[in-house]
Amino acid sequence: MRVEVASRLILSMVVLGPSATAAAQKTDTPKFIEFLTDDDAAPDGARMAGLLAALRASATARDLHWIATSTLTGTLNQTIAIFKYTDLASVQRAHDVTQGVWQALPERTRPRLHSRVFELAPDQTFGDGLVPWSKATAFSLYSVSVSSGGYGEYADQQQLAAQLLTKAHVTDEEWLGYTVRYGPETPVFIFITPLRSVASLDSSVSHADVLPPPVDRARDVALRESVLGSSQTLVVVRSELGSLDR
Repeated sequence: MRVEVASRLILSMVVLGPSATAAAQKTDTPKFIEFLTDDDAAPDGARMAGLLAALRASATARDLHWIATSTLTGTLNQTIAIFKYTDLASVQRAHDVTQGVWQALPERTRPRLHSRVFELAPDQTFGDGLVPWSKATAFSLYSVSVSSGGYGEYADQQQLAAQLLTKAHVTDEEWLGYTVRYGPETPVFIFITPLRSVASLDSSVSHADVLPPPVDRARDVALRESVLGSSQTLVVVRSELGSLDR
């Protein structure tokens, strides 16, 4: 896979690493997240939206925290819930509550749920706290599938790139790296950028020039050998379907 230099956003989202996080302030970034979607989604995401509305109205779900979103790219209008957790035990409790609410729905309206659980990877995170999750009205999601043998190589390249970004005093970008913990996929990273608005994408600045040419060439080779595929999705927050305390 070659780095897409023509796309400022995609280029931004593959230059991450640990050194920029050392000085990061405490944020509302969750340690674990779960993406819950409908594998048999209606064109308007109605079944998933119905489940989230039922969860929001249920007293049993009052301790759950999630962000409801709708896709603007990829599978249009798909409803995606991003659940936020402090630990893995919370994931199981949320599953039990969600299952109970799901079973109470009329059978024809139940979504076919697909779950992926991710853990925050501080060494794959850059600029945490620039836009708090609670202030975001949209999120950019960049998913990368890597080969089992290329996992370490990919992580090393992210670390090197982040060190160069830090050295260049880049302070206007944010990417939150997560690694998959539970799901049917091969090793996957997902990089999340909280956005105050979709319009923020138009004002983003490319920092491609912080990578010296020799580093850029070596990185290109390493990524082509380790990355199996990638996808990018832009979602907007639907506050009427999320938990009251995002």
